Amino acid sequence: MKEGWPLTHELYRNIIGPYKETKIKENEDVEFALRRELLEEIGCAVQNVRELGMIEEYRNGIGLHHKTYCFIADIVGEKGEPRLEQDEIEEGFEPEWMPLEVAIKTIERETAEVAHYEGKFIRLRDLTFLKEAARIL
Repeated sequence: MKEGWPLTHELYRNIIGPYKETKIKENEDVEFALRRELLEEIGCAVQNVRELGMIEEYRNGIGLHHKTYCFIADIVGEKGEPRLEQDEIEEGFEPEWMPLEVAIKTIERETAEVAHYEGKFIRLRDLTFLKEAARIL
């Protein structure tokens, strides 16, 4: 992905708490779910999938416990068009491609501005994954 990276992409399972949704379906393994989600949300097929890591979170303030998996992969062919679900469209989800260094700086800049409880966890998690990717690439 030399042209840029999607700012963030998350996969999670084992959600315990008020949230029922999981992006990894019961009959899927993590890599299959990754490939499906990337086709849906950023319109890209991938190859050479490598696991970057997993972060387990406990958000006691909302009674949530889940695991987020992160991978590095190479895009196959050209970037495609996302096939978003209606709720993603309504929430304004849109992939934003940028160089890894810019993604890190963007999240670092935004981290100080985040007041939302969940947002603090999400930004710390994403920043951790991006910095680890920068370290090994």
